[in-house]
Amino acid sequence: MFWRLVFLIIYIAFFLVRSRYGNKKPNRKEAIEYFDEQNLALQREGRLSMTLRSILSFIMLLSIIIYGISPSWLQFFNLPLPNFLRLAGLGLAIAILPFLYWAHRALGRHYSPDLDLKEGHKLITSGPYNIVRHPMYTILIVFMLSISIVSASALILIPHTAAILLLIMRLDKEEAMLIEEFGDDYREYMIKTGRLLPKFN
Repeated sequence: MFWRLVFLIIYIAFFLVRSRYGNKKPNRKEAIEYFDEQNLALQREGRLSMTLRSILSFIMLLSIIIYGISPSWLQFFNLPLPNFLRLAGLGLAIAILPFLYWAHRALGRHYSPDLDLKEGHKLITSGPYNIVRHPMYTILIVFMLSISIVSASALILIPHTAAILLLIMRLDKEEAMLIEEFGDDYREYMIKTGRLLPKFN
């Protein structure tokens, strides 16, 4: 009961931060721009990748709900993880949440879950983006790994691991988009910063 409760509390906190910086309801002009951006995002990422991401998001949400309800057959998915490891995962999941807020705050209106750029989009190099180029990816990877350890359930671990793989596979496409948009400014930024981890010269 304890592990299920803290799992749900942490995930609720995660969703609250994400929803705060999610896309607001657009007006008519913004709606037209949004659909144009979505079409470009579809071209950049590919229909298969976006479809897989949508399906996986649904599976992840369903797995979280099932884990929270905890039916008797859920025991089949239990992983024999020691409590000290689950506590370490818990500490890491809690510790990463302020970084999630920090990254979202740095991005502001430029945040998008898709491979698109807003009108007047600027290259963000402040906050955590001064240290790594894709801190949001790093944060999501750490969060999904740590929350999977907290759950000690293959029902959570499997879809979360698949989501991590999709994120990593999308990185090259995102960097290509940013190079196309910002050119030498982004190339110079790449020299100074690491992709997912800080670069130590």
